[in-house]
Amino acid sequence: MNKIQDNPLIEGLRAAGAKITAQRIAICNWLYGNHSHPTAAAVYEALRDDFPTMSLATVYNTLSLLEKLDLIHEIGRASDGSARYDADTEPHLNLVCTVCERVIDIPDVVDSSELERAAAEHGFQIHDASFVAHGICADCQRDAESHQKEMSEEV
Repeated sequence: MNKIQDNPLIEGLRAAGAKITAQRIAICNWLYGNHSHPTAAAVYEALRDDFPTMSLATVYNTLSLLEKLDLIHEIGRASDGSARYDADTEPHLNLVCTVCERVIDIPDVVDSSELERAAAEHGFQIHDASFVAHGICADCQRDAESHQKEMSEEV
């Protein structure tokens, strides 16, 4: 569980002079390469069996620090108001379903060079970029159509 090598989240914490604890290593390892766009509660649930003394506050504080250091992004809120996080900080599009809350990563939609050119034209220095579109995923659209069809057949 102590995979410190090749994890930019841990290396970012180390470079910032943050304390590297076993719990922070576990949180960073779980986040790195994870595409589920979790909330703090989801991270906590995933790790609590291995770290029974870890608190939800530890997870919140670690995620907050990682975000402050631009190592992860907050991509919006779940239906319960909890922040969702993305460990992929490369510019990409997140499609968020407003029905099931699934998040789909779409790489290569955002042209980084075009983004940088547009920012430079306005004298703007970009630190990070996050793109989120909200709508309804294909599965939820199919479910809604199925439900409508069933309702119309009952009448």
